Parts: sequence; structure tokens; C-alpha cells
Amino acid sequence: MRTEFNGYEKHDEGSIIVEDDNGNTGSLKISSVSISPQKPEDGDSVSFTVKVKSTHLTSQNMELELYVDGNLVDGTQGVINANSEETFNLHWLALTGEHSYTVKAYSIVGGEKFMEDEKSGRVKVVKDLIANISMEIECPSRVGLGGSFECLLQVENDNSETIGVQLNNITFRSEVKREEDDINYVRFQRIEGVFYLSAFKEVPPHSSRSVPINLGRVDNDFASHFGLSDNHLLLSSTIQGDVNPNVLHQIAYWDTEYSITLRLDVFDENGSVLFKDKALTTSTTFFYYGSAQAKIDREMRIQRLENFGENTIKVIVVIVTVYYSKGNLGDKLWEFVKGFWG
Repeated sequence: MRTEFNGYEKHDEGSIIVEDDNGNTGSLKISSVSISPQKPEDGDSVSFTVKVKSTHLTSQNMELELYVDGNLVDGTQGVINANSEETFNLHWLALTGEHSYTVKAYSIVGGEKFMEDEKSGRVKVVKDLIANISMEIECPSRVGLGGSFECLLQVENDNSETIGVQLNNITFRSEVKREEDDINYVRFQRIEGVFYLSAFKEVPPHSSRSVPINLGRVDNDFASHFGLSDNHLLLSSTIQGDVNPNVLHQIAYWDTEYSITLRLDVFDENGSVLFKDKALTTSTTFFYYGSAQAKIDREMRIQRLENFGENTIKVIVVIVTVYYSKGNLGDKLWEFVKGFWG
């Protein structure tokens, strides 16, 4: 401070202390404001945790106010002890969009509010990302052994940001029926094949994308994923024909249903996980390629008819032979049948 008197000047330096009527000095400062959840979604209750530090020599009545986009949305009052730090909570119901916020701290003296400090920031509220993502796996309903097998992952992203999809694996499961030489003995074999995937695809905002999953041909290499050496072992089988060591058994391969499970991860644009190891399921049917079962059935019907015809003629021949065995007619008939039958 500079003063002048009768041509003399004097300088003095120092500080001015303002006291209330009770002789209290000090201030209130907002140390920090933290938001939870850090990435709020539309409709979330957002908590603002406010730490306030007091340098007053005595406890103080105080008030906090929370403004979002300039509008007062919450407030709280309390008492903070002398030379201490206290924590207070304010709340706001999140709305989609980017918002500004300000927390204001007041001391209350004699029923009046005095502005002490304020702290501002911004908060971004997004839609529920998970609720706006739909996924479905589509696979062929029937595939013959030797045919190509390709599925499609359909992803629809109705969010305002890009999402990433990481394919992990696709699993086939079935219970295959086996019949041994003894037609009365049947065993069921549970088999499982896993195909590991490494594809990563991005799906832009408000768009859909088809992700192909090509597993190649259903051949022996395909069967090796099940620990099998022969692709026919992917199918249930049953013995056709007479059960007799002297008869060649025919094996028919039947339609065999498999359940399919695709597992994947989904990420937001910042790399945070939205879905971890999410499972999508469907089913398919494997069959012997070229409608072999129909061919086998037809051959078996022909064989049964031939057996029936042959046995019928033999019975007739036996009856006629016995009946006419004492006469020349029987001998001639028997010779004719043998010659005809070969």
C-alpha cells in the first residue's frame, strides 16, 4: 500500500484478512469431482462424488449444487469440520448426448449463501449399446458328405458408434448311433468337433453386415476336427439285410442332426468388451451325399423281391417233385425246372 503526506511517501505490504462476525477465516475448495459410472448409458442414475476441503478454523455450514447444461438438477447441504475434507454425493438421471456440468460450493452464514468455489466438466451419455446390437447365425439346414459348408453371421448395429466382432470358434455336437454285427446291440457315440476361428470384423454405426464362416468341404479333413478319420463316421448307421455270417452286410447311413454353437466377442470403439464369449446356436443335418440312402433302400427292396420269388419257385418245385416223383411227368418237370433255373 502507498501513502503520501506532506511530500513524503510510504510503502507497506501485507495481506487483508476478512472475518465473519464470529472471527472465522478460511475458504471452501472443491478438491475433485468423479463420475460413476464413467461411461453412463441413457437412463442410468449418474453419481457425482464431490470432495470439498475446508481451511476454516471452525466447522462450516455449506451447500453444494449440481448444474447440467446450465440447469440445476440436484443439491445437498451439510456441515464440514474445521481444516478437513469431506465427501458429498449428487445425482442426475442420464440422457443420451454430450453434456456440460458444474458443481458449485457455497458457505452458509447467517442463513445467507456465499459462493466459495466451482468445478466444471463434460459427460457423454450413450444409448445402451448392447440393447442395440442384434446377431444371428445362419447355416445350411442340410449338407451332404462331400458338400461345402458355409455359415453367415448376421450383425446389425443400431448404435451411433462402430463395434468390432471377434469370432472365436464354432462347435458341432451330435450323438451318432452305431450298430454292431449283432443287430440287437446298439451303441451311441457322442462326438464333438471344434473349428477355431480368427476373423475380426468392424460394423459401422447404423448398419448391418454379413460375416461369412467358410468351413470348406465335409470330407475327411472336416471329420478330423472331430477326431475321426472317415467322414462317414459323422453319420449314424444301421445294418440292413439278414444277420448271417455268410451274408454280406449292407450299411446304410442315415440323416444325422448336429447342434452348432458359434462363440464370439464384441467390442465398442474404445476396445471395451460388450459381449464376452457370446454363444449363438443353430442346427444342421448331415447326410450321405447323392441320396445314397434311397439307392440302398431300392436295392434292398429288389433283393427282398428276388429272394421271395426264388423261394416261392423252389417251394413249388419241391411240392411238384414230391407229388410226381413216381411218374415220368415228375422227372420231366424237374428236368425242365432245373434247366430253366440254371
